[in-house]
Amino acid sequence: MKTITSIVRYAFFACVLVCCTLGQSHAQEKNVVKLTLHARSVSENPDDVRLLPREHELRDGNAAIELLRMPWEQTHFIKLKDKHMSDWLEMKGNDPELMKWDSAFTPFKEKMRRAAYTRDADWDYPLGEQPMVTILLPDVQGMREYTGRIMSLWIKIQIAKGNLKDAEEGLLIQMACARHVSRTPFTVCQLVGAAIAKMGFTQLEDLIQHADSDNFYYALPLLPNTLGDFKSAIELEATMIHKSMPSLDRAMLPPIGDTEWKVAFSELFEYYVASVTSIDELDQEDLKRKLRTAAEKLVDSTEFSKAQIEKMSDEEKSIRWVLSHIELIGAKYIAATQLPTHQAIQSLAKLETEADELNAKVAFKSTAEVHEGAIPSKFFTICSIEPFLGCHRTGRHAKLLQIVEAIRDHASKNENRMPGSLSEIELSLPLDPFTNQPADYELEDGVATLSWPLIPNLGEELNYRRVYKLKMADTK
Repeated sequence: MKTITSIVRYAFFACVLVCCTLGQSHAQEKNVVKLTLHARSVSENPDDVRLLPREHELRDGNAAIELLRMPWEQTHFIKLKDKHMSDWLEMKGNDPELMKWDSAFTPFKEKMRRAAYTRDADWDYPLGEQPMVTILLPDVQGMREYTGRIMSLWIKIQIAKGNLKDAEEGLLIQMACARHVSRTPFTVCQLVGAAIAKMGFTQLEDLIQHADSDNFYYALPLLPNTLGDFKSAIELEATMIHKSMPSLDRAMLPPIGDTEWKVAFSELFEYYVASVTSIDELDQEDLKRKLRTAAEKLVDSTEFSKAQIEKMSDEEKSIRWVLSHIELIGAKYIAATQLPTHQAIQSLAKLETEADELNAKVAFKSTAEVHEGAIPSKFFTICSIEPFLGCHRTGRHAKLLQIVEAIRDHASKNENRMPGSLSEIELSLPLDPFTNQPADYELEDGVATLSWPLIPNLGEELNYRRVYKLKMADTK
């Protein structure tokens, strides 16, 4: 049991690590971002500037192989990176200490360029070959490190050196690789892809403050709202518990009254407590009692007759209760995600409340009574709204930056002045995909405040948004 649990725990904490990292990124989004802009009109040819390769530029192949091979081809740099990365991230692009490593970053950039211009990415996870929850994702954090941080450092240096076209190419490479990382059946990988894209947006914010920067008004809306196939990932993860229990991962469930249900309950218990450091410190009987109480509602189900239910063991009734609710709530979640984004968010917020009520029925009394610092597990994690928001935040960020670029275009035609209101801008402006509302904009003393509106019915912890303080550079 301990061996299995340690494997499960490894996979679980890999996901927690990524979510915590993303949480730090989200916290940064609450900060006000100050940008000093230079007026620049959009190009007459909308295809002059790109943030993703053109279709005809792509070649057949598997980008995942290129990205996974990359660190093994640069083992000498890996040791150097581990020693200096924390310092590099704090440096400005023109810092001499950072600039001297420019050539060391270049081999990574070239490998990522090859991956960026590859049409497909197949990560070949062993789905259907082992319990799903035991599938490890060691490549996820590595991709964040290389396609995210290292590529950002290379772009930062190019901007500082005035190599703006190289910086533009670096942004395209980074966005394309972020899309490849997201081409996976797991939402956690898609969240990492979104985090990599956010690093690219941070570099783009620096680039458009350069006097000679191109205008990305047409390039930004070509980025997809989500880099991966969110629907497919959710459909797969709706089967997470079922596909993580060997006794039930089969074409047909065991018959009513079969002893295999007792084995399944032990597997379910292992899944449930995977987040706790020591399984020996948990009260299995407490979980059993709560599951049995919840499963009593099977008696009222039209799916089984009273005679059938009488043949079931307590363990079987508990398992069937969990699986039936996971199937139902998973179907509701998938249906909600197919609505327009702003409507999906409101539906998912209500559904998460419903899932929390189910989780409360089988939750341990408190984490303190189980293990200090333990993270309580939940059966119905699929209904969390956070993955949906995280994966769709890429499109929201891109559309806000598109408005920034529209402001730069307006200034180029109006003597370097920002608009008094967004209605003065000639170019079409996008609505916020999360609220279906126009952006909030206010100009005061030559400084404009631009942001998307708050999302209704969501708490502060979920209302992450970029707030820009914009001013035009003095051209005198």
